[in-house]
Amino acid sequence: MEGAPLPQDKTVALTERNTELDAKAHEAEAAGNRAALARVRLEQEKEILERHNEWLNAELARKTEAYQQERTGATAQARPARQGSAGETPGMPVGHPGRTPGQRRSGTAAAACMADAAEAGRTD
Repeated sequence: MEGAPLPQDKTVALTERNTELDAKAHEAEAAGNRAALARVRLEQEKEILERHNEWLNAELARKTEAYQQERTGATAQARPARQGSAGETPGMPVGHPGRTPGQRRSGTAAAACMADAAEAGRTD
């Protein structure tokens, strides 16, 4: 009876197979646990990023509104100055009180006027 396995050999083979299957099941369970933990971690990160994005949008809206108000206020203050003020010669550009076209400015006054003109988009 050389061809038939002995009962001990069969038991040993089944025990080894059972151990291999248990090890594979344990590895699969561990991989499932790691995947579940990674999912929870990613969901938490997603929530944090969503809250941060909401805060950034709120900050952008707040700063945009403040800039709009500041600009509106600056425009409202600039309008009366552009319409003319006391001490300016009629027909002269705003910001050049009493200066005739041939007059020269001092160095500091010239630099200030050039900066104002560049800002306003005009040149003398």
